[in-house]
Amino acid sequence: MFDFTALAPSDEDNILGQVYQSLLSFTSPSINLLIDVGWNPDLSMDLSAVQSKLMSVDAILLTHATISHLGAYAYLYKVVPEIATIPVYATLPVVNMGRIITLDAYRSRGLLGPIGTAQLSVQDVEAAFDKIEALKYSQSFKLQGKLEGITITPHNAGHTLGGTIWKIQKDYEDIVYAVDWNHSRDSFLNGAFMQQGTVAEALSRPSILICGTKTGEGVTMKTRKKNLITDINETLSNGGTVLIPTSSGSRALELVHLLDTEWARSKRKEPLIYLSHVGRRMLAYASSMLEWMSAGMINEWQDKNQSPFDTKHLRTVTSVDELAEGPKVVLAAGEALETGFSRSYFASICRQENSLVILTENAGKDTLAEKLYQAWEKEQVPNSGESEDMRSVALTTKLGLSYTKELPLEGEELFNFNEKLRKEKEEREKQAAMEQWNKNLLEKEQDEMSSDESDEEAIEAVDKMGIESLIRGEGVHDYDVRNFKGKHRMFPYSLKRKRIDDYGEVIKPEDFAVANESNEPIEPVSQNQKGQKKKKGKKTGEKHKWGQSAKDDETHKLDATSGYAVPVKQEIVTEEIKVLCRVDFVDFEGLTDATSLEMIITSVQPKKLIVIPNCATVEFGKNKSPEHLEEVCLNNGISSVTFAAPNELIHASINSFAFSVKISPELEKLLQWQKILGEYQVAHVLGRLDMQQTEQQAKAPGSIVDSEGDTNTETVVEGGDDEGEASKEAVLVPLSTVKELSAAPRMNPLLVGDIKLAELKRKLIAQGHKAEFGAEGILVCDDKVAVRKLEEGRLIIEGGVDNEFYETKNVVRQLLAIV
Repeated sequence: MFDFTALAPSDEDNILGQVYQSLLSFTSPSINLLIDVGWNPDLSMDLSAVQSKLMSVDAILLTHATISHLGAYAYLYKVVPEIATIPVYATLPVVNMGRIITLDAYRSRGLLGPIGTAQLSVQDVEAAFDKIEALKYSQSFKLQGKLEGITITPHNAGHTLGGTIWKIQKDYEDIVYAVDWNHSRDSFLNGAFMQQGTVAEALSRPSILICGTKTGEGVTMKTRKKNLITDINETLSNGGTVLIPTSSGSRALELVHLLDTEWARSKRKEPLIYLSHVGRRMLAYASSMLEWMSAGMINEWQDKNQSPFDTKHLRTVTSVDELAEGPKVVLAAGEALETGFSRSYFASICRQENSLVILTENAGKDTLAEKLYQAWEKEQVPNSGESEDMRSVALTTKLGLSYTKELPLEGEELFNFNEKLRKEKEEREKQAAMEQWNKNLLEKEQDEMSSDESDEEAIEAVDKMGIESLIRGEGVHDYDVRNFKGKHRMFPYSLKRKRIDDYGEVIKPEDFAVANESNEPIEPVSQNQKGQKKKKGKKTGEKHKWGQSAKDDETHKLDATSGYAVPVKQEIVTEEIKVLCRVDFVDFEGLTDATSLEMIITSVQPKKLIVIPNCATVEFGKNKSPEHLEEVCLNNGISSVTFAAPNELIHASINSFAFSVKISPELEKLLQWQKILGEYQVAHVLGRLDMQQTEQQAKAPGSIVDSEGDTNTETVVEGGDDEGEASKEAVLVPLSTVKELSAAPRMNPLLVGDIKLAELKRKLIAQGHKAEFGAEGILVCDDKVAVRKLEEGRLIIEGGVDNEFYETKNVVRQLLAIV
């Protein structure tokens, strides 16, 4: 049995029923799979619903590296220790880009970083994503332990780098989980595994298809690029600034590559900037995962001998203060204008009439991006009634806007912050040292080499803990050694021995490392009147080399314990802002359009379709309601369409039961095995299916079965409604009565096997025939008979009615088994 639940917050504020997690439940045995651990755009959603389910979750699957799909994963990994024991699976790009998105969003919201309100550290986020087991596309992975019997396979979703359509198989259940996918190819990703008109065999005709209804506009890529570049050129020529909010680590990559290429082609001098806390690290990750991208990106890398994301014209900055005045294009992290730099930077430019905000994604309900989109949709007038002709509009409206402003800590606040960090560091060191100390004391005596290493670790642990670590409880000021043996029956002290190898005393390189204490200020992006960069600033064409030193690593600025982090406090600024800038929407979200979605779903031909609530749009595409999708599916052979309500349990089983069928020893002796090409053997099986129950129960009469196969096979008995039958053992026994023999089905003989023309040629030559390959791979025998193999594996033998025709046909039969 299989059940599905779309999880959603239980609070009253969630009136839209937004869903960011899905729970798949199997019975016999009870297994729960959680797909995605998402959060809403401003990271404010109540997580109690998914948190309560984590205790019973057996595995977690992640689909996309976006906030709506994995934003809450690292946070729950920290606050719910039990999640560390749950296996998590995703593709490598989702793991790497998930780090980027999480670090950026958490830092913006104050959940992480050198901020007094931080609840997580950089190490917490890194540990959470290091735990994930990375899989490759089309890699069938069999789960182990309690999850044995379940196979998961990731397939390309096309929406984000490493984005996944999951195929989950258990017994007779064949589930395809496909939300947020794109069948068409964009500038850096291949299309999804499900294409319009042709669906891959691996995803065709599943038992259940679980699908979302978030769609794109369906405008051609050429038109979207043209509109984007036109908006940018017009704004820059008027001396304005262009702000493009984008999702860090996912859809940002397409815009980065597109605009950097455009800057190289048009030789523009205005700054092109990516504003993010971890921009350089994102580009470094992207450069290391080109094999997950389209063939065009790989060809570009091979032709230019450098990564397409080793940008020449795009600069990454980590603070708004680094942005200079003047016309420029800023890609800012935070597609919804809720987290990241996009919200605060919007507040600084929205009063400028010559500035432009280009929305590229439909970010969700009740977000600032949605308010701007609605204002744009209301004001713009299409030139000819077509969506691709819609252009930017000037806004004259007022918005109540709250955003965070960061101020450096000073005086007592800075002292309290440093004192808090010191205590936390000491506590972590004490805990680690105590664990190492207990481990050393409980270990038994080993050989001399291991003893020396153990003593060295033990004395280092004592040095870290201090004498107070020996106090185990209140009023205890001694160390009890009565229950220990050997060297541990003494006061806990051991002489630190020198470790010597063939080259002398072993040294530790870190003891001689010199800390890099350089604190050079970062030069702002600026221009002189001629549009040239200042000499002290970073040149526009300078390549990014992430990870060369601690100072260059942006992650160190997010680590409160790092010497490069600047302690700050966040203040919420609320004001009513008059918005005078221009706004445009150009769809670069990378989603399939509504019409294509309908056609692909009907091509997949699932037995059942489950549609989960869409967290971004109420309607299924423009002028298409969910009811329209249901009507299309039912008219095209899909038996059931269910729209999942938040937190509603859906019984999604196909009402079938699987039995492991065994062939009895008596029947196995009667089988006549025939070899076919390769190492395979087949036999025709005719017997009676006997459902054997427990010893206390009587045997139930079986039914007649006629099948071909191995001695261990599996059959599906459809339409059963007795769950107890699933525990019975099905055994094929010989037919023993005349009545059973007369009731047995009759069938024409089948030819089983796969003919290889090269093997057929050798057989013909061995029997004295002349055989050679002609044009188009046709095998010609005795210059009279032609043997052609079709794509489906079938053979066509042509040559009239001469003896050579029948002799060739007989040789073909010899290579096949007749059952």
